[in-house]
Amino acid sequence: MNAISKIENVAAAAVPAPSAPGRAAQATLVLVGSLVVMATAVVAPALPAIEAHFAGQPGATYFVRLIVTLPALVIAIAAPLAGYVLDRLERWPVVFWSLVAFVVFGAAGSTADSLEVLLATRAGLGLSVAFLMAGFTSLIGDMFEPQARGAIMSRQVGANSMVALSMILMAGVFAEMDWRGAFLIYLAAAPLVLAFWLFVPNRPPPAIRRRPGPCRAVSRPA
Repeated sequence: MNAISKIENVAAAAVPAPSAPGRAAQATLVLVGSLVVMATAVVAPALPAIEAHFAGQPGATYFVRLIVTLPALVIAIAAPLAGYVLDRLERWPVVFWSLVAFVVFGAAGSTADSLEVLLATRAGLGLSVAFLMAGFTSLIGDMFEPQARGAIMSRQVGANSMVALSMILMAGVFAEMDWRGAFLIYLAAAPLVLAFWLFVPNRPPPAIRRRPGPCRAVSRPA
């Protein structure tokens, strides 16, 4: 029995540990996770100008305030759906296309000619962020060991503050020129689409969470 146990332990140790993605992939994932802070407050500096532009439309005062809060409402509603989808589909494509949708819906607000269209783009942005939030966490869990996961999540929390501050400041500068410019801030995430495609592996290292560890001796019937 001891001999069998030793053989099993040697076989388990011989299985090579899956290699985690490199620094470029880690930095890309950290920045992707930080995009969630851009869903709401980034366009806040442009609200007075938007309200003035659509002042002739009925209920403009009320609907303009929804521009900030609607994405958060959609995120709260769609988050369970995102988790359900990510549990049943490959995660990389879902996250990738959610990232594309984030850029498209975010920047689309700059072309809106009515409050209805503008709010529709904000709802689409909230939906994409719901999938990004769930997908980011899922990919981190799939690709990294527990210790590395904690380090990456810590970096992502720090990146949130920097991204939020810099994007709000840039949106304020652009909104001073034209309220539509505030929505162009979302184009800053476009390079992340390419970075995600290039650096984040489509097939995560298999079975990181299920990597075999030391085997226990199993009593066998005589």
